[in-house]
Amino acid sequence: MSTSILSPKTRYAAYLVYKLWSGARGFDGPPFKASVGTIGGEVYKQIVRLGLFVMEPNQQHRIILPPQQHTSHPKQRIDGWLEIELGQFFNGGGEDDELQIKLMEIIAGNVRKTGLIVEGIEIRPTK
Repeated sequence: MSTSILSPKTRYAAYLVYKLWSGARGFDGPPFKASVGTIGGEVYKQIVRLGLFVMEPNQQHRIILPPQQHTSHPKQRIDGWLEIELGQFFNGGGEDDELQIKLMEIIAGNVRKTGLIVEGIEIRPTK
């Protein structure tokens, strides 16, 4: 997407908005690598895990987050979707840069992934 449609001199964060189907598999393994930035500009990189819910028997009302060694943690939204910050970038303005957002599997192995439902990517100014 072009950064010219964003407000100048503003820091933004990009969020993946998604759900994991109740029978989702393969998202509790190796993490993913996320990057956000402009082509030829500064790129923010971090490791993220999309799988987050571990339900204890008889405690379906409690959400338990597994230990995570990354900067961004998935959060439950009011609308029922999950969101995870993929990264941040600064839009200086005056340029017509192309924003790139990537989410890549680090170690593919032979683990099949099923049950990921992606609503989209939200780009919001940071506070």
